[in-house]
Amino acid sequence: KSDQVETHDIGVAGIVLNTLFGQSVDNSTIYYGDLVADLKETRHDIELQSTWTPNHDYRFVNTLSYRQDEVYSKTYFNGGYTEELLRASSNLSYRALDPLIVNGGVMWEHSKLTGEYVSPQLGATLKLTPQASIRTNVSKAYRTPDLYDQQAQWSYVFNGIRSIPANASGEEAEEITSYEIGYFQHVPRLGLTYDLSFYREELRKLVPSTKKY
Repeated sequence: KSDQVETHDIGVAGIVLNTLFGQSVDNSTIYYGDLVADLKETRHDIELQSTWTPNHDYRFVNTLSYRQDEVYSKTYFNGGYTEELLRASSNLSYRALDPLIVNGGVMWEHSKLTGEYVSPQLGATLKLTPQASIRTNVSKAYRTPDLYDQQAQWSYVFNGIRSIPANASGEEAEEITSYEIGYFQHVPRLGLTYDLSFYREELRKLVPSTKKY
């Protein structure tokens, strides 16, 4: 939880009030008062996870989570907004052969703000020796826009009067597809462990920010 209020005693020229606040006052007069910036944020988060291992070869991990974000601000939102995010994921790890472990999973998420997304993942790990292994993974994920991207109505608040707001235009979720190949090695006699990773990320639907605040 975060609650911030900043108050500044300033002087503003009439031309600024006319241009930014839509007032009709003398351009050359200086008007004194309080410039206020406020932001109140609250987050509630709950997560449940279960792990099931029916035998030596299989391992299931399931997760369910719910998050609620609440904001209130005259400066940034001209009021309040509540965002709700529900996530469910499942992951299966399967020992296909003694040195080979295959794992796959999927995550579903629903946002009150932006809708539904499904993110799959598939990988494999091959043990070369008890101290060395190679792995490969491919996954797809989304970066969903936040409240400021979608709902902001940013403005100045001077003596209780809001300036003409700069409204968020809304942005789509960005897609990220990741490819990875890695090598792990542990050298007990030297007390040395290292992990080398080569990866490639492809980003799609990138939307340049159109924020004016």
